[in-house]
Amino acid sequence: MTSALPRFRLPAAVRVVQFHPAQRVAVLIWAVLLVGVAGRVLVGPARSHTVVPIYLAAAHHWLAGDDLYRVSKGMDIFRNPPWVAAAFVPLTVIPEKAVGLLWRGLGAAVFLLGLRAWLRDGLPRPLTPGETGAVFALTAITAVPSLNNGQTNLLLIGGLLFGAAHAARSRFRTAGGWLALAAGLKVYPIAVALLVGLARRRTLPVFAAGCLGFAALPFLAQSPDYVARQCGEFVHSVRADDRAYADPGRAPQDVFLVCRVWGTPPLRTAYLALKLGVAVGMAGLVLLVARRNPRAAVPLAFGLGCGWVTVLGPATEPHTYVVLGPAAAVALVLAWRPRSFADCLRLSLALCGYALLAFLVVRDSFPGGRPVHQLALQPIGGCLVLAAITWGGVRNLLHAPAPVAT
Repeated sequence: MTSALPRFRLPAAVRVVQFHPAQRVAVLIWAVLLVGVAGRVLVGPARSHTVVPIYLAAAHHWLAGDDLYRVSKGMDIFRNPPWVAAAFVPLTVIPEKAVGLLWRGLGAAVFLLGLRAWLRDGLPRPLTPGETGAVFALTAITAVPSLNNGQTNLLLIGGLLFGAAHAARSRFRTAGGWLALAAGLKVYPIAVALLVGLARRRTLPVFAAGCLGFAALPFLAQSPDYVARQCGEFVHSVRADDRAYADPGRAPQDVFLVCRVWGTPPLRTAYLALKLGVAVGMAGLVLLVARRNPRAAVPLAFGLGCGWVTVLGPATEPHTYVVLGPAAAVALVLAWRPRSFADCLRLSLALCGYALLAFLVVRDSFPGGRPVHQLALQPIGGCLVLAAITWGGVRNLLHAPAPVAT
């Protein structure tokens, strides 16, 4: 007789994870993207195709007590709140290329982890492994510009994704904190946070406290008079940054540009009324959906908010559309298998909108892309995606079983 040998099993923590083919494709795309960008940073000039030197210069100005928002020859203006300059101070002792790698790695990590949390907890229904892989692959394309030049946009949208995911799970403290982080990096994410707050109202006090905390942080690291002066300069620089009538290749990529290129630019007061009216309509839709179909309210608020800050935002650049990337990818994946004519129209809107956003990213990978930006294709794509998201919200409202008592 022979005794049976004991079977050896790997611990659960080290077992090989079985990925769906779409997930493998997504991992491959992101790996190539991250390695490619890291390689370019390592072998290329330290100040080529990057905004990291702007952040480091602002940190040096902060240490010296100089104006953060002054115009420097050969360098763009620092466009973030003062506390961002203070946060970069510890990085001024590190070589510039190392800072570029660390900063891009932080942004990519927060974005990918935030996207994973949002897909797991923040959607009306769980996605299949294939759908999850498709979303990760689709968002890689829209993330390329911000990852390549090291902007704060990846960290910003990562904070919004974490905030929406935690709000969907009623984790109000962490949700408000993440949303406040995004708003602290650039002011306009407040619009997304407010819409999410309408869907989960208990996030709003924490969000407000977080914003006050980020506003107060600089006063702990510099002279209060200096910080107050820089806050005033920041507000002035935001108001003075009016490029609405600039060359179409440099103008903000928003609905105003669409009107300029394909029709007649509206009066400033009419355009402001349009932006406020759309915001009010979005808020009303979120409130109605929150009452009848609470699970769908947070993802709807997130998608509508990301759409508003891009196509109707204060100063939308081509790189800003990374903020709309996750919502655009999810809108496309959720509409992929239509069951009716209305669903086919929703799919067409999502597909055409995402295609325009992706096309501009691919086109910018080659020289001479400015004439294409003059066609306002990005804001047109953003409007199509926003229409698809709104369509989904109305559908959730119409097919909700019954109002939920509050």
